[in-house]
Amino acid sequence: MEKSDVYSFGVLLLQLLTSKHAMFRSSDGKVHKYLVDWFLLNVECGCLLEVVDDSIREKGSAEQFQAFMEIALRCTREKGEERPAMKEVVLELRRIKGL
Repeated sequence: MEKSDVYSFGVLLLQLLTSKHAMFRSSDGKVHKYLVDWFLLNVECGCLLEVVDDSIREKGSAEQFQAFMEIALRCTREKGEERPAMKEVVLELRRIKGL
């Protein structure tokens, strides 16, 4: 149960960073996409920082956004046993706050 909470927290982080819903319409307005899948595609093409919504981009550093996205990636891993414990996530978030 705890690892599904971690997954949900990762999705929430992605929503905050991208200003997208967990499921959204593509730019053509026809296809629904899942935020986690869309995010992973952007990671694979090296477009990680480009997914950060413009309205929040000025509120943090590239290093902070990179770190937040890495946490979100770890939290949303497909296999629950590969996800970090929330205690580890909290420690990482505190570290990022200090950047």
